[in-house]
Amino acid sequence: MIMFKFRLEKVLRYRSMLVDAEALRLREIEQRQHKMQQQIISQEILIDHLILQYEEAKTDAGTISSWSFMHGSVTFEKNKVKEMRVEEQKLQSEFQEQMLKLVEAQQEKAVLEKLRDNQLSEWEAEQRRREQRMMDELASRAHYQLS
Repeated sequence: MIMFKFRLEKVLRYRSMLVDAEALRLREIEQRQHKMQQQIISQEILIDHLILQYEEAKTDAGTISSWSFMHGSVTFEKNKVKEMRVEEQKLQSEFQEQMLKLVEAQQEKAVLEKLRDNQLSEWEAEQRRREQRMMDELASRAHYQLS
């Protein structure tokens, strides 16, 4: 029996590999985003802790230079958080771009899959017609031989 062969099978496999690669890149970006968010949370906890220490030092008999140092530390850490938030926004943009690439790759793959499915349906219909013609021919031969 003749088997169906999709002429663009290699292209479909290539498109499937592209979809997998784009999905992997998306997961990597998502992991970087998650890591960045965790770092921001940790940094904000550190800032809160530094602010509490600063407030305690202001009420104690600490020197102005120690207050100034603590204030500078809080400011430095807040600036780090701002930089991290900028990086977080870049990662969000990168995530959106990668999502679009993945969707495009999935659409291209889906087009080929639909083409393959349509060709398979046409091939199966043609096979049924051939089998029916063969059965009709056998039946008509049997009828003529009996007559």
